[in-house]
Amino acid sequence: IEPVVGRYRTRTRLVLFPPSSPASLFHLARCLDEMLLAHLIARDEDLEVFPVPPGLTPGLPGGVAIIDRFVQGMGAAEALDLRALGEVLQWVRATLQTCPCNVGCQECTPIEVLEACPDKTSVLRLLGA
Repeated sequence: IEPVVGRYRTRTRLVLFPPSSPASLFHLARCLDEMLLAHLIARDEDLEVFPVPPGLTPGLPGGVAIIDRFVQGMGAAEALDLRALGEVLQWVRATLQTCPCNVGCQECTPIEVLEACPDKTSVLRLLGA
């Protein structure tokens, strides 16, 4: 029996950064995921933000992929023009900067990042802080 495979078109916004560690990209992706849900008034099933390792696309650095999880997209990726994306990234930076912790805590960092390997300092560096 062949496995069931679902293939459908969706919309994605890719945001690339200077060379960075897998831990910092994971930390950024999870924080951005939570912030986007609040900004776009979306549900967890609507969007997903994944870390993208360097070299996944030949010649491109790593970053994060914002994926609209609806068939043909619900418009979230298109809504994230440079201005809107910049605002959301500023909110991520402000959330991390204003927290007094050193590496990430329950106040500023998603639990799955805390359980893995938080890298707050590198995320702030990626975001220009």
